[in-house]
Amino acid sequence: MPTRAAGRPFYRSTIAALPGSLRVAQPDPVPDRPEPHDPADPAAPDWQDTLGALEALAGGAPPSETPGGARRLVWALTLDVDGEIGTIEPLAQGCGPRGWGQPRPVPLARVAADDTLPPWDARVARAIRRDTSRSRRHVLDRAAAALALVGHPAVVLSHAPTVLLEVVEGSPALEAVREGDRYLLRIVPPPRPARAMEDFLPAAAKQEAEALRQITVLQDGARRLRVIRFTEAQQGAAKLIAGGLAVPANAQARLDSTLRALAGHFQIHADRAGEAREREPETRLRAEVAPVGRGISLRLVVTPLGPLGPRLAPGHGRAQLMATLGGETLVTTRDLDAELAHVAEVFDALPFLVQQAPASGEHSWTLDDPEDALTAVEMLPGLAGVLDLEWPRGRELRLVAADLPQLAVSVETGSEWFKLVGELQVAEGLVLSLETLVKWAHGHAGRFIPMEHGVYVALTRQLRDRLRDLAGVGDTVRDGIRVPLVATPWLDDVLAGVGVDPDAHFRTRVGRLRAAREADAPVPATLAADLRPYQCEGFRWMMSLAEAGLGACLADDMGLGKTLQSLAVLLARAPDGAALVVAPTSVCGNWAAEARRFAPSLRVQVYAEAEGEGGRDAIVGQAGAHDLVIVSYTLLQQARRAFGARHWHTVVADEAQSFKNPASRRAQAMFALDAGCRIALSGTPVENRLAELWAVMRFCNPGLLGSLARFNEHFANPIERNGARAPRVVLRRLIAPFVLRRTKAQVLDELPPRTELVIRVTPEPAEAAHYEALRRQALSEAERALLRPKQDKRARATLPEPEARIHVLAQLMRMRRAACDPRLVTPEVAQPGAKVRAFADLVATLAANGHRTLVFSQFVDFLQMLRDAMAQAGLAYQYLDGATPAPERTRRVAAFQAGEGDAFLISLKAGGFGLNLTAADYVVIADPWWNPAAEDQAMGRAHRIGQQRPVTVYRLISAGTIEERIVDLHQGKRALADGVLDAADGEAMGRAAVLPDIDELVGLLRR
Repeated sequence: MPTRAAGRPFYRSTIAALPGSLRVAQPDPVPDRPEPHDPADPAAPDWQDTLGALEALAGGAPPSETPGGARRLVWALTLDVDGEIGTIEPLAQGCGPRGWGQPRPVPLARVAADDTLPPWDARVARAIRRDTSRSRRHVLDRAAAALALVGHPAVVLSHAPTVLLEVVEGSPALEAVREGDRYLLRIVPPPRPARAMEDFLPAAAKQEAEALRQITVLQDGARRLRVIRFTEAQQGAAKLIAGGLAVPANAQARLDSTLRALAGHFQIHADRAGEAREREPETRLRAEVAPVGRGISLRLVVTPLGPLGPRLAPGHGRAQLMATLGGETLVTTRDLDAELAHVAEVFDALPFLVQQAPASGEHSWTLDDPEDALTAVEMLPGLAGVLDLEWPRGRELRLVAADLPQLAVSVETGSEWFKLVGELQVAEGLVLSLETLVKWAHGHAGRFIPMEHGVYVALTRQLRDRLRDLAGVGDTVRDGIRVPLVATPWLDDVLAGVGVDPDAHFRTRVGRLRAAREADAPVPATLAADLRPYQCEGFRWMMSLAEAGLGACLADDMGLGKTLQSLAVLLARAPDGAALVVAPTSVCGNWAAEARRFAPSLRVQVYAEAEGEGGRDAIVGQAGAHDLVIVSYTLLQQARRAFGARHWHTVVADEAQSFKNPASRRAQAMFALDAGCRIALSGTPVENRLAELWAVMRFCNPGLLGSLARFNEHFANPIERNGARAPRVVLRRLIAPFVLRRTKAQVLDELPPRTELVIRVTPEPAEAAHYEALRRQALSEAERALLRPKQDKRARATLPEPEARIHVLAQLMRMRRAACDPRLVTPEVAQPGAKVRAFADLVATLAANGHRTLVFSQFVDFLQMLRDAMAQAGLAYQYLDGATPAPERTRRVAAFQAGEGDAFLISLKAGGFGLNLTAADYVVIADPWWNPAAEDQAMGRAHRIGQQRPVTVYRLISAGTIEERIVDLHQGKRALADGVLDAADGEAMGRAAVLPDIDELVGLLRR
C-alpha cells in the first residue's frame, strides 16, 4: 500500500501537482472491443482488425507493475540452445494483496475469443488459428507470435514463469575479420539449416518450419530477449556466405564496397572501414532499466554510432563498427578502454553491482533488493560516464529528493518528555507528517518511501539516519513523537540542520547544555595529584554533563585512573552537597585510601566502619557539603530505604557492572537513589548482554533508553539475535554523549610500555585433592630413585645416576601438567580444571573490550584444551603448534595481523620466537616456564618494534602447586631454571654447564 501523510489523503491530484519532470506517464486507455469473432474467419469485419493493427502499431502503454485489473496474460517461451523457439504458451496470472500470483496455463481458444485483450495481447492473439485438420483445436503460429511479442510487457521463460523479460528486436551481424592475407566473412548468429525430413511435412507445417528457421531468439543477460528475423535479403546473403567466405586482402576495395552495400541489412563489424563516413565513437554508457517485481533489471550498453545504431557490451567485441543509419553508411573505431573506464565509474558509485555481477561477465543485473534498485536509479543519471537512463514506455520510476532543510519540527516540553510535531515538505502538494516518517523508518532500513504510480520519495542518507534515530528512541503518541528530557544532547544533535520551532523550556535546556560543553572546568586546586591530559579531558567531560543535570559513564580501560578522575569531580562538586560512592566490598577500602590521599579536603566516611545502627544512620542522615560516604553494594541494598530517602548531590557507582541485572534487588536499590549527578565507572559496561548496558544507563540517565521491554524490542533483540547494524548505529549515537571510553591504545604515551601481572587461580577442592595425591606419589617415587646408586645400594649416592635425574624431571613435568589441568594426567576426569575456566573468562573479557591476545603454553595438549574452551565460548582464534606446516603457519600469522581472531594460541617451541604479532596487545602465559628468558621471548612477539599499544602480560598460576615455586625460581634461582629447561627440552648447554643439584629438584615436589 502506498504511504500516506497523516490526515492528508494522497490522490492522483497530488502527482499531477508535481513538476513536469516528475510526472508519471499513465497507461493509455484500452478501447472497448466489439462482439467476439473468430480471428481465423475471413468473413469477419476488417475494420476491427484495422483498428487493432493501428493500436498495435502505436504500441499502447504497457501495464504498470500494479495494474488496475486483477489479471493479466503472461506468454511463456521455451528456447533451444541455438535460439530456436520451442513453444509459446499463454498463462493467466492473478494479482492479490501480496502481488502477482503463480501463472497458470490458459487455453488458446479462450485467448482467441477474448474481446477485452489489451493491444499488446491482441497483437499476439492474431497469431492463433484453427487447426485445419481438427476444427475445434486451436494452434499458435510461433513465428508470427514471436514477432508480435517484441515490446510485450509480460514475457517469461517457461522454467522461470515469474521473471518478466524485456523483448527487443535485433538484426544479425556481419563480421569481416582480417586473418593473415585474407578477410573472413561470417554471419552471427548463422541461419539454421532445414531439419531432416522437413520436405515430407504437410504444407502448413512445412511453411511454419521455414518461417521459424528465419527467427532466432537470443537471451541478452538475465532479463532481455533479442528477436532476430532474417529478411529475404539477409537469407540470400547467408546462403552465399554459408560456412565462411574468404576474400583476399588485396581485394580490399571491392570488399569495402560490398560491406557498404550490406550495411543497411546487417550490423557490420569489420577490420576495414573503406569510404564510409567516419564519426567519433560515443563511449558513454546507456543504462537500460525496467521494473521487475520489487526491483529492476539493469543492462549497461554502448551505442558507438549513436542512439539508432547497434547496442553493444561495453569494452567487448571488435573495435571497428559499420552500419547504415538514415540512408548513410557510418563507421567508427570504438575506444574500448574508455568504455571500460565508464563501467569502472559505475562500479565505484554502485559497489553492490560488482558483488552481484553475473558469472558470465555480462554487464546486466537483476536487482531484486528495492534499496539497491532505487539507489541505482538515483545515482546513474548523475554519473559523467552515463549518457542516458532508458525505461520501457510508461513504466518509469520517478524519484523525488528530500533533505533535512525540508523537515520542519516543533518541540513542546512536558514534565518528563519532549513532544515533537512536524512534517516533510517533499514537493508542492506532497507533504508527509513526522509521525508517518518515523513509523516508516522503524520498519524499513532503506531511503526510499513508496508513493503511488511509481513515485518514490528519496531521502538523503543524513535525513534517513535522523529519522532512524528518532524511530529508535522516540515513542509514537497522538499527533507526534515523544522523547525523554534526558536525551537533550542527543536530540540537539539529531535536529541539527532541521527547521526547528522550540518552546522556551527546550531552548533553555539546550542553552544550558551548550554552555556546559563550552565551559572549561578547572581542576580543583585541592586535588593532590597531577592529572594526565586524557584524565583532564575525562574530568571536564564529566563536569560538563553534571552542570547540565545529566549523568555520565566513564568506561576507560582498567589502569587508566577512573578513580582519580572521579575524585576530581567529587572535589569540584563538594561545596554544593554530599557525595556517595557505591563500590564492591573488596574495593571500598581502596576508595577510602585513595580519597584520603588525593582529596584530603573531603571528609571520608566508610559506612561499614560506623558503630552500630545509630552511627550508620548518622552518616547517611547528616552527610553534607564536603562529605564523602563510601558504601558497598551489599550494605546499600540492606539499607536501601535510608540511602534512597535523601538527596545526594553526586553519586559514583564503581564497577557498575556489579548491578548489570536490572531485575536484581541491587539494581533496584541503585535506581532508587535520588541524585543531582550520577556517574558510573566500568571498564566493561557490557559483558554478556545489552540489558547490562540498559541497567548502567538507567542508573546514569533514567528514561534515556526507555523501558527495558522497549529497549529489547528496538535494540537488544535485533542486535544480539540478528547482528543488525542499523540499531547498533542508533544505539551508539544515542549513548555517545554520555559514555566516554579510552583504551590503552588511545593513550599510549601515558602508559609504561609493558605491564606484567600474575593471576592466581584457586583450584576446586576435588582438583586440589587430586593434585595432592599426585604430588605425594611423585615425591615417593623420586626419593626411591635417589636410593639406587650405581655400586653401593645401601648408601646414598653423592652423584646420582643420570637415569635418576631424568626420573625426577619426569615427575616434575607430570606435576606441572597436573597444575595446568587434571585431565592431562588423568584422562578419566570429566570436568575442565579451574585454570581453563579462568582462562576462558579472561579472554572473553579482553575480547569484549576490543583487545587481542597471544596465548602461550609449553604443552600442546593443554593448548588444545584452551582452544576448545574458546570455541565453546564462541570466540574466534588462530592456532599454531609444531604440527602446523610452514605455509599454513605463515598464513595464520598474516591472518591474525590482518584482524582475524580474538586470540592466537601458540605452543612455545612452535612460536615462542621468530614471529611478529604486534596486532596483539595482551599476552597470556598459560603455564609458567622454567626459563624466564623463554617467557621474555614469547612476550617479545607482541612487545617489539612496530607495536603502537602498551602490552599487558598475564601469568596464570595455579595456587598451591609447583607453578608457584617456578615463579619464585624466576627471581631467586635463574641458573637452576635455565638448566632444568634445557634438560627438559633435550638441548645441551655445553660441557662446562653446571647441573642443578638433585636435592633442589626433589625439593620442588615437597610443600
